[in-house]
Formats: sequence, C-alpha cells, structure tokens
Amino acid sequence: MLGLDPRHLTLRELLWMSDAKFDHDWSQTGLLATLLFNANKPKGVRRAKPEDYNPWGKRRKKKRKAKQSPDDSRAAFLAFKKEFNS
Repeated sequence: MLGLDPRHLTLRELLWMSDAKFDHDWSQTGLLATLLFNANKPKGVRRAKPEDYNPWGKRRKKKRKAKQSPDDSRAAFLAFKKEFNS
C-alpha cells in the first residue's frame, strides 16, 4: 500500500504513514471534484471548496445561536438532581 519495505518500521510508524496517505488521497479527490464542479457550476451557485468533498476532512463547527444563562443551567441541574436522587 505504501510502496516500501515495512520490516524496519514500527506499527505506529506504519499507521502514521497509512493515515497520511489516506488523507493525501482524499485531499486530491476533493480537489479534483471541486475543479470539475466549479468549472461547470451554474450561475448563482456558490463555489465549492475541496473540504466539501472530503468526508474525513475537518469541518468548522457551527456557533450556537442561543446561549443558556447560568440561571437556566442551575435550574436544569437542580431538576436533574431532584429527579435522580429521589
């Protein structure tokens, strides 16, 4: 799979190399898919990014819109405590 003699490498090193190759291959696939999509996309559609086509890539976390106040957190904790301590 990696194209080298594994006898002198540890299992950890082989796993690192395998993961790096996997990431590299998906990065290339995402880049090619992005290139094809952006070259043929209809007007008004946002441009794609390579991350859009990489199922294993890092995604940005969405920010929570509504934050819970400390009073709400305390009330929820007390209700939970009351329910399970009785």
